[in-house]
Amino acid sequence: MPWAIAAIYWGYMATPADLEAWHLKYQGAEWYTYGMTPGFAVPAGDLGFSVSVFVACAVVCLGMIILRRKTVGCELGGPPASKYGFALFFVLLWFVYIAFSASASYGAIPTSVTHFVSNAMAYYYA
Repeated sequence: MPWAIAAIYWGYMATPADLEAWHLKYQGAEWYTYGMTPGFAVPAGDLGFSVSVFVACAVVCLGMIILRRKTVGCELGGPPASKYGFALFFVLLWFVYIAFSASASYGAIPTSVTHFVSNAMAYYYA
């Protein structure tokens, strides 16, 4: 929703001063072309790293669901210890994803690491 609001703003309500500021801000970017129409720009940033972490967590999650099917005989329910243990594990996986993505966004993980992980995943899936 915030992206849609920003796109509408840049499309219909941006003042000439806003447009000039936009050109000054992005003129050094590699994708910038002189005279291009200003719009809502979102630099990619850590998206590749975030997607890589998400894919890794998803693979672990699916592996655990398969393991649960083989050992307990079902994906959901079952004995209380197993049911709550796996639920806790899946919630912890979510926190791992949030922690790694936020750490990369705030610079706690070096850029060299995030680029390496992103490039490794891109190479693997290409």
